[in-house]
This record gives sequence, C-alpha cells and structure tokens, in this order.
Amino acid sequence: MMMIGFARVSTTNQKLDRQIGVPRSENCDTIFCEKASAKSIKGRSELAKFTSE
Repeated sequence: MMMIGFARVSTTNQKLDRQIGVPRSENCDTIFCEKASAKSIKGRSELAKFTSE
C-alpha cells in the first residue's frame, strides 16, 4: 500500500524540516509540502494533490 504524507507551514519564513520528519520516519512514498496559511484551503495546490489521491 502506498503511503502519502503532507507537511505545511504557515509562512515563508518557517521551515518544513520538522514537519517532513514524521512522514519520512513513517517511510511515506510521497510527501506533499506547502507554505500556506491555514485560514483558507483555496489556492492550496499541494493540498489538492493530497486530497485527490
């Protein structure tokens, strides 16, 4: 079974390293990453990829 992970931070000043660590440790096959506010899901292309899998 393919495992998919998702990592997000809210601002461009934040780093994804800590968010990516868990999916990597769980051996996810694909990890979608984005820097976007959690206020809205509009315009979040990586989230759309994640939810359409």
